[in-house]
Amino acid sequence: MKSELRVDPITNDVVLISPVRSERPVHLQAVSAPISRHSKPSSDSTDPFLEGNEQLTESESLAIRTGGSLPNTPGWLVRCISNRYPAVFPLQEFGNQISQGDELLSTVGSNNYLDLARQAPLAGIGLHDVVVECPHDETHLSRLSIDQIGLVISLWRDRLRAYMQDGHHWQYGLIFKNHGRLAGASLPHSHSQMMALPFVPPRMLHEFNACRVDYETRRVSLWSELIEQEQLLKRRVVQKTSRFLVVAPYASRFPFELRILPLKAQAHFSSITDDDCEELASLLKRLLTALETVAHDPDYNLVIHTAPLREQELSAFHWRLEILPRMGGIAGFEWGTGAFINAVPPEVAAAQYREALS
Repeated sequence: MKSELRVDPITNDVVLISPVRSERPVHLQAVSAPISRHSKPSSDSTDPFLEGNEQLTESESLAIRTGGSLPNTPGWLVRCISNRYPAVFPLQEFGNQISQGDELLSTVGSNNYLDLARQAPLAGIGLHDVVVECPHDETHLSRLSIDQIGLVISLWRDRLRAYMQDGHHWQYGLIFKNHGRLAGASLPHSHSQMMALPFVPPRMLHEFNACRVDYETRRVSLWSELIEQEQLLKRRVVQKTSRFLVVAPYASRFPFELRILPLKAQAHFSSITDDDCEELASLLKRLLTALETVAHDPDYNLVIHTAPLREQELSAFHWRLEILPRMGGIAGFEWGTGAFINAVPPEVAAAQYREALS
C-alpha cells in the first residue's frame, strides 16, 4: 500500500493511511525534558495528589473512601477535586463581571451559548475537575489493580450523574486523560480530568444529530451497524468481551488508536452499571498494557464521548472510549486541512494488539 484515503462513516474524520511516512528520517530532538513516568517520587514528595497532601489541593467534590474518613483528609481511594488551574469557572466566581445574559444561559441551560458567543465574548462558565486515580505513587493507570481502575471508572460515572443533576443545567460532560508530556500532562501522578460545559461541542452535536436523523429515516443505528460490520470483517477487531467490542477504527487518526464500544445501545456513559465498570476496568488494563508493548509505552490521550447531558437515552447512539497514542506531533498538514496522516494501518495495529493480548 502506498497511500489510502479513508473517511470515518460516522465522525467524518478524514485520514490518509500512509505507511511510508514511518520511514522518514528524524534528526530534530525534543528540547524540553519529558515528565518522568518511570521513577517513583520520594516519600516526602510535594506531589499534591499523594495521600496525606490533601492540603495542597482544592476541595474535593466527590471521593470513594474507606472507614468513614472525612472529606479532604487521608483515607480515600479515588478523589475528585476542583482543578487549581481551570479552563472554565463556576458562575459564582465571576461576581459582578457576569452579564444578565450569561447568568440566564447558565441557569436555564440554553443551547444557544455558542451562537451568542459569535456576537460578543461570553463568560467561560463551567466546572473543571481533576480525578486523582490512586492515593499512592503511580504514573500509569495500567499498573493499578483492576479493582482500583473500576473505582476510577465508577467515579467518572457518578460525577457525570452529578453534572446532570446540577441546578445550572450543564449541556455536556467531558471525561479525558492526558498521559505524558506529548499528551498534555503537567504532573506524572496518574490522574484524569472532567468538565461540565454550558454547550455541546459542535463535533459531538453533529455526530449525535446525524445518528438521530439516520435512525428516524432508516430505523437503523449507525453505531450498531458499524459494530456488526466490524465483527463480520474481523480484521480490525482487537478484542470482544460479553459487554464491549474493541476495534482499531477504520479511519484511525493516530498509530495504534483504539475505540471501545458497548455492544448494547447505550447513549450515556452515566448509565453504565457496576458490572459494566468491572468488565471495562479489566479490559482497559489489558489494552493499556498491550499498548505499552506494541508502541513502547507512548504518551496517550484517553477520551470518553457520551451523549449530551440533557438528551434522553437514544438507541441510535453509543458512548465510546477512545485511546489516542501521541507518537508524533500535529503538524502542518493537520492544521492546514483538518485531516490526519497515519503511518500505521489499523489492520496492522489490530493484529499487533491481538498478538500482545494472546
